[in-house]
Order: sequence, then C-alpha cells, then structure tokens
Amino acid sequence: MHTLAVLQRLHDSEINWHIIAFFDGAIIAALGHSVNDALWSETFPTVQQAVDGLVSAALEHYPESKFAADYHGIGV
Repeated sequence: MHTLAVLQRLHDSEINWHIIAFFDGAIIAALGHSVNDALWSETFPTVQQAVDGLVSAALEHYPESKFAADYHGIGV
C-alpha cells in the first residue's frame, strides 16, 4: 500500500503518530501525542523505513485497533 495511504489509515484509526525530518538526514518516527512523551519512537535513514516502523509499532501497541484489523484483513 502507498505510504500516504498507510499514514491516513493510522490517522483514521485514531492512532497519533509523528514523523520529523532533520537537515542532517535523521528521520524520527513516533507514536503518541508528542515525541518527548512518545509511546514508541525510533530514528530511521529513510521516510519509507520510518513508515514501516510506524506500522510495526502500531500493530504491537494497538493490536485491537481498526488499523490492525485492516492490516491483517487486507495487508497494508
């Protein structure tokens, strides 16, 4: 599934997420209301890897969410 569609599905499932890109190449992906108080966060070298990380983290931390049901039902 297209990267933007994955992000929209996370949003539609009421899962808070962030992706922050810095000039030096670091890309931080996080679940939660803020990066400083995130449920999960990790640094990645590419946007696609950051989105893939968000998918894995959402499935782990929100296994009963609409996102997880959709993912397991149709594969995101």
